[in-house]
Amino acid sequence: MEDIFEDRPLLELMHEKLGVPVSERKFRAHFGLPSIVTRVLIEDYDQKPLQTLKSLNWLKTYPRNIVFGTLWRCDGNYAVSQVESWLLDLRNKWHELDDAIERRLDIIFPDPIFFGCSCALDGTECRVRRPSRDQEVWYSGKKGCHTIKYEGACTFKGDLIFARGGIPGSVHDAVLARLGGGIATTVLEPAEKAVADLGYVGIDWCITPIKRRPGEDLDHYDRLYNKRLGIGRSTIEHVWARIKSFDAMCARWRHPLYLHEPAFLCLCNAHNLWNLFEPVKA
Repeated sequence: MEDIFEDRPLLELMHEKLGVPVSERKFRAHFGLPSIVTRVLIEDYDQKPLQTLKSLNWLKTYPRNIVFGTLWRCDGNYAVSQVESWLLDLRNKWHELDDAIERRLDIIFPDPIFFGCSCALDGTECRVRRPSRDQEVWYSGKKGCHTIKYEGACTFKGDLIFARGGIPGSVHDAVLARLGGGIATTVLEPAEKAVADLGYVGIDWCITPIKRRPGEDLDHYDRLYNKRLGIGRSTIEHVWARIKSFDAMCARWRHPLYLHEPAFLCLCNAHNLWNLFEPVKA
């Protein structure tokens, strides 16, 4: 890690504030991202080192305000307000998702059966606390709790090319995909298609697995087709797993809902930056 970070003040700052030895394993445990990605984030996007470390530590561990303030030796509410300003500021600066769109056509599905597929599409849900009103709108029957839903698409090398959300968890994935401003109108060309799961059956620009009929079994070729399709679709699952390694995305969200979308999109951009150095499993 000393070879990666040439700016000693950042290392000394981390050691002073957290009291942990300077190691890559400890760094990832506290901040979620590799040290080289954090350095690029700070230098290329003109971010303050202390505020960046606070924000990444908050997203990774998602502590209570009083615990967060005790760790960083400041008022907890003030520290969280710094995180909020960091998320909103960085969201307007990052363009990693847009940059990945231009590279997507260089990566086509590895199986010739699905020629023309350039991305994998899927939705994901994050838990939120029960709203004071319109509770049934935010309740997800699939998860059995109140959630906020996002939709994303990535190339078969793991670069996210589309992400949007902030939608109540009761909305179906297919409904979200058909809403205006989706991937079909903003990213995909007329001849392009996306690999998706059974939630997107019936959408003409999605290739989905073959569904088993009640009382019948799929034959050998149908199972082989679904297995090959799952190879490409698994990439987006690995992307969601990486983003949800941050506790703020998998724990119950305690803060205002308007702040969840900037946090999610910032982590999507961070994933694309991370994927340049450590690609996800395809």
